Amino acid sequence: ISLELVADTLFYHFYRGAAVPTEYFEDGITPPMANQNNDMTYISVREDGNIYINDAKIVERDLQTVNDAGYAGLVNPINKVLFPQSATIPPECQLAPNVITLARTHPTNACSNFIDGLDVLGYLPLFEDQMQSLTVFLPLNEAFEARGPGCFASLAQNRDLLDQVMGYHVLDLNGDYPKSSMFFDVENGEELTMATGATTYFQFSDGNGFINEAMILSVDALTRNGVIHLIDTVLTPPDFTWPASCGGIQVQVEPTEAPVDPTAAPTLAPTPSPTADPTFAPTFAPTFAPTFAPTADPTEAPVDPTAAPVDPTEAPVDPTEAPV
Repeated sequence: ISLELVADTLFYHFYRGAAVPTEYFEDGITPPMANQNNDMTYISVREDGNIYINDAKIVERDLQTVNDAGYAGLVNPINKVLFPQSATIPPECQLAPNVITLARTHPTNACSNFIDGLDVLGYLPLFEDQMQSLTVFLPLNEAFEARGPGCFASLAQNRDLLDQVMGYHVLDLNGDYPKSSMFFDVENGEELTMATGATTYFQFSDGNGFINEAMILSVDALTRNGVIHLIDTVLTPPDFTWPASCGGIQVQVEPTEAPVDPTAAPTLAPTPSPTADPTFAPTFAPTFAPTFAPTADPTEAPVDPTAAPVDPTEAPVDPTEAPV
């Protein structure tokens, strides 16, 4: 990538004019930017109150700054890099248009079950919409097969069960936190609400990341409408009963009552059979580094390290047992 393109891209993030607070942003305006060709951007104000510039969401608004010369300005952090319309973007800087396109790039089509499930439920248009900002925990086909032969086929015949499982792998679209959650955004032991309304919890141990009982094999695969994290186990929603072909066992999970001790190893051992495929989606970032230390959000309540990690009314989990 040339220094000229880098400079042009950086200046494409500066409005060519006086500082304008976001309260004055109107849907459909096309402000010029300060790059070489003064390329336009497009402002869209959504019904939910969120504001987008091109396809990037403004995640914070009107942060006041003063430079060394004493000039004041406003900064609006966004969740994506803006590329000038007049620029030729090199292939290594181009993102897949959406999470579905990226998920389909696996050379062995090893994530096709999840995509097929979204198709059965009629959710593909939502996941292909470039105006969305999604976080998807994508299980391998092996993860469905590990639950039992014919597990996915059985789920696909029951839309209610399938909807619960699919939705429990996607971050809540109506949450207050950034929807495209990179792993530097997540705190050890943090709980996040999924699209079903149920919560999941994160743990980091020995350089690996876990969501509930699933080990995260590869993280932060960026697309134009979100991010994918590849996992080795199908997540089980709370109080969910799997069909007989998937083990037929009811798993009662109450992550909201199970604060995680940051120093503890994951309660459930990850399934050993699925392994990360190094060829999966070339834009996938390396797996967790042992030095990873996410920064806690100061606005969130700290996790009580003395709290019991499981509901005291339930039998303790044997850490030597593999997850069901």
